[in-house]
Amino acid sequence: MPRPREYDDGFRTRVIDAAGHLLATEGPHALSVRRVAEAVDGSTGAIYRLVGSKDDLVRAMFVDGFARLGEALAAVPAGLDPLDRLEALGHAYLDVALADPSLYSVMFERPVPEFCPGDADRLDALGTLQVLIDAVGAAIGAGALPQPADAGPDIAVRLWVLAHGIASLTIADMLGTDAAGAHAHLATGTADLLRGLGATVRSS
Repeated sequence: MPRPREYDDGFRTRVIDAAGHLLATEGPHALSVRRVAEAVDGSTGAIYRLVGSKDDLVRAMFVDGFARLGEALAAVPAGLDPLDRLEALGHAYLDVALADPSLYSVMFERPVPEFCPGDADRLDALGTLQVLIDAVGAAIGAGALPQPADAGPDIAVRLWVLAHGIASLTIADMLGTDAAGAHAHLATGTADLLRGLGATVRSS
């Protein structure tokens, strides 16, 4: 017997995206299971069974946002030149942020004040940084980044802060640029940061 339409593949993604759109366009007061159900042409019962209440919806946006980020970072080829890979990870991060600013805001800005991620969700979210930490470690191990072996986590945080700052400022339209301009800022900033750490970065 086929599954009901409300549980077709992709339904959860549509629910999360619809919740994000409501949050971005109308604010947290508009976010409800009923409104999301209307937006995806589904039933409130289906959403309650699949995701849960409004609070669960916001948590699902937080969790899914970091899951999408993790998938994007994991998709960056490991065989790239070590320094090129560090830059590519930054660009992947920026792509995710700019592609869905509403989810990005739930991940980092708390647009729904009553939502606070639990310790387990916060640890899982921070776990997405491990790909970057490992990439920095690989660059150090290959001699491309002349830094102590234990400096990986600290350098990863600096690269993360750079990408996050450019993403947030671009979304807020504070840089006065489009996605291409944001990526150009990121490329320049990454090169400057790596040079400051002693790496020899090829001129673009």
